Amino acid sequence: IKSVALHGLGGVGKTQVALAFAYSKIDLLDAIFWVAAETDVVLKQSFSRIAVNLELPNAHPQNHEENTLLVLSWLNKTKAKWLLIFDNVEDVRIFEDCWPVAKRGSVLVTTRHPTVAVQPIDIGIEIEPFSTEDGAGILEHLLQAHNDSEAERQARLDLSLRLNGHALAISQMAALINAKHMSVASFVPYYDKYTRKIHRERKAGWKYVGYNHALDTVWLLSFGALSQQARTCLSIFALLDPDRIPDKLFKPLDQADLPAILDCLRDEYDRLEVLEELTSHGLVKHDVKTEMFSLHRLVQAEFLYQLSENERQAGFDAATRLLQLVFPSRAKGQVLNKHWPVAQLYIQHVLALMNCYRKSQNEREKLQTTSSFCDLL
Repeated sequence: IKSVALHGLGGVGKTQVALAFAYSKIDLLDAIFWVAAETDVVLKQSFSRIAVNLELPNAHPQNHEENTLLVLSWLNKTKAKWLLIFDNVEDVRIFEDCWPVAKRGSVLVTTRHPTVAVQPIDIGIEIEPFSTEDGAGILEHLLQAHNDSEAERQARLDLSLRLNGHALAISQMAALINAKHMSVASFVPYYDKYTRKIHRERKAGWKYVGYNHALDTVWLLSFGALSQQARTCLSIFALLDPDRIPDKLFKPLDQADLPAILDCLRDEYDRLEVLEELTSHGLVKHDVKTEMFSLHRLVQAEFLYQLSENERQAGFDAATRLLQLVFPSRAKGQVLNKHWPVAQLYIQHVLALMNCYRKSQNEREKLQTTSSFCDLL
């Protein structure tokens, strides 16, 4: 059978792409089956519903194991052309007991884990966030904008940029703007001031049909599954500029003064295991060619909201120390001209860390300065 996996960040629109594809094939296929696959329990319940709806002999609503076998047998023997969609797969091992063996069908999988898009799946396709321009266009469509002034057009671009083209975020913000009867131009500064509260608001029309997550919950499962070492590394990522984070930052040459929470970086095997944990959950991306990491701005924001005050401070101190180890230091009377190529790699991350510190000074939980932070600046 032919099989494709759509993978990408939570809330980026994978399920909607799968739905759109299914609707486009309604007239060409005899049957389309939707299997909720987030957990083993809901997956088996989905197969039971399929078995009952197909009126298969011996199908019973509560006999999940038998129902799964009945459905797989039907898929194998039928002459009908079918599409089976596994939505939101969290663990590739679920396919061990429910992967169909047939000649006439196709399988479509949605998952946030790029590691799921492997055998037995033929092709993996990453669903990317919208570009700033496309995100602004989606906002215009959802808002049915009648005000097409230059200020509103620019505000839609500004908001799309802040949301980093995230489909769920755009939908949620559009619903909020409609509910509050605000212009986009007036909403942008309101969003900047109350970002955390706004991410937790639900208004009519904020979500896709059949999708139950909002911005404050869409990544909770992934965050909760991380080891402590991976949480520490993600807290560092969350405090840096989200684009072009050098792999070398996590390969410190001088390990003598590394804080204890960064012990995983002392050993190459442990380091790769932790970083693989982040990439396998789709929270961080790694470009092998450029040796750069990147992550979505909303993942940064939401993870920082999940951290305790002590965790955030520890992440800040660890990020400071790692940057201090790689950023060129200037001896008295010397200039950094000859070190500029190295400085250029990290300057945006030093500035991002400084901005995080400044922003925290207006919050209840303030980041504390350290001698390392002062030396870095």
